[in-house]
Amino acid sequence: MAKLIAVFNIKGGVGKTTTTVNLAYLAASYGYKTLIWDMDPQGAASFYFRVKDKVKGGLNGLLKSKKEVYQRIKGTDYRNLEILPADQSYRLMDQELRNARRKSARDVRNILKPLKDEYDVILVDCPPNLSESVAGLISGADFLLVPAIPTILSLRTVEQLFKFMNTSLKTRPETRIFFSQVEKRRAMHQEIIEKFILKNSDFAFHTLIPISSELEKMGVSLEPFPKTSPSHHITQLYQMLWEEIESELALTRPSILGFSS
Repeated sequence: MAKLIAVFNIKGGVGKTTTTVNLAYLAASYGYKTLIWDMDPQGAASFYFRVKDKVKGGLNGLLKSKKEVYQRIKGTDYRNLEILPADQSYRLMDQELRNARRKSARDVRNILKPLKDEYDVILVDCPPNLSESVAGLISGADFLLVPAIPTILSLRTVEQLFKFMNTSLKTRPETRIFFSQVEKRRAMHQEIIEKFILKNSDFAFHTLIPISSELEKMGVSLEPFPKTSPSHHITQLYQMLWEEIESELALTRPSILGFSS
C-alpha cells in the first residue's frame, strides 16, 4: 500500500515543485515504485520530466474509472518513476468534483485510491491554494511536507495553514516543515530557523536546503538535480531530507539500487 505524501504550501515560490521532483527521483532510485501526481495546473513537475501537461479527457477522464486513471499515467526516463501529468482542467477541479455524477467521484482522494496498491510512494505536487480539492487531498494524505523560506511572511503562511488544518479538516496527516532557499550567511535566516525549530521541534525537520543557482539549472537540463549532480552537497541534503521522511513513515527500502539511469 503506497504512502501518500502531499507537498504543499499556501505560498508559491518556496521550492515545492523542485522538492517534489528531487524526492520522487531519489525514492525511485532507492527502489520504491514511485508515482508523482502533478496536481498543479501550471505543470512545472510535468515540465521537469519532459511530459506534456495534458491529460486525455482532462479531469473528467480521471473521474470515470480506475482503468481511465491508469491509462493516463506516463512513464519517465527513470526506472520506478511514473507521473500523472498536470492539465489545465485542474483549474476547475473544485467545480468539476462538485458536479460529478457519481458520489465517489466527488472526492479527489478517490482518484488516487485505486493506485495505492500499485506503488510504494505517491508524491503530489499540490497547487499553492487552499481549495476544497487540495484540502481533501491533504486530509487523505499519510504525510504532509511543507517547504518554507526562513522569512517572517513565509512563516505567516505556515501559521495560516496550520490554523486551517486545525479548524477545517476532520483528519490531519502527519506534518513536517523544512526550510528551503536558505542563505546561511544571512543572520536573519539563521535566527528565524533556530527559533522556529526550538519552538516547534515536534514538526520541524532539521535538513536545510540552501538557495542555489545550481538548482535553478534544473529548468535547463530538465532532469532531477540528483541525476545531474549525484555528488553535489545539495544532493546529499535532499538525501537527508528523504531519510527524515522515511523515518517518519517507517518506510523500508526495497533495495539499494543507486541512482537510476
